[in-house]
Amino acid sequence: MSRYLVFGATGSIGSEIVEVLRSQGDTVIEANRTLERAGHLSLNRDDWGSEAKNLGPFAGLVWAQGVNSSETVMTASKDNILGAFEANVVFVAETLKQLFEAGALKKPCRAVVLSSIWQQSSRSSKLSYSISKSALSGLVKSIAIDLASSQFSINAVLPGVLETKMTRAQLTSQQLESVQNRTLGGQLVTIRQIANVVSWLLSEQSSGINGQFITVDNGWSVASGI
Repeated sequence: MSRYLVFGATGSIGSEIVEVLRSQGDTVIEANRTLERAGHLSLNRDDWGSEAKNLGPFAGLVWAQGVNSSETVMTASKDNILGAFEANVVFVAETLKQLFEAGALKKPCRAVVLSSIWQQSSRSSKLSYSISKSALSGLVKSIAIDLASSQFSINAVLPGVLETKMTRAQLTSQQLESVQNRTLGGQLVTIRQIANVVSWLLSEQSSGINGQFITVDNGWSVASGI
């Protein structure tokens, strides 16, 4: 069984990933800024890299953290844009660097970043979010190239519109029907399906895949021409 470190483990996708990995018998350490208890890695600690080494070494990493906001180029502030970039992009680069410097990773090590289908396109009132997710494309490719010699591989999962209570609360009946009509089979992707793909990318079965972007939207982007 393997040992993994998951950032953003308290979110809806992150918690599902943790559940799937643990159901397979793997050990999962949750990294966050709020919880300080045994088996968790508190990022509030100045020496969190050293603590990560003590809790590791890790055969895989998952970044499921991030922020999402709604604004346009006319309403977004500089802080909106920089905050999204910091949380969705810089955080990944900085935490990975610290884990490497602390010697907290096994060889080989596989990593997965949770991005979005809006990495490849955009939609109304999602300026900061779209910018930051687009930047993940360059980040993942650069990391894959630079760290390949260290037996480190990294890929990104791009979820589409998910079947969640939040989705149904945020979308109007007309919007939801439109998405479903353009989703192959009419079924939105579930969080469990996202977690299963992440689990597979962390496993040895995915060896040979590096620097790739796996879209998981049940064919919505194909049918929409994105």
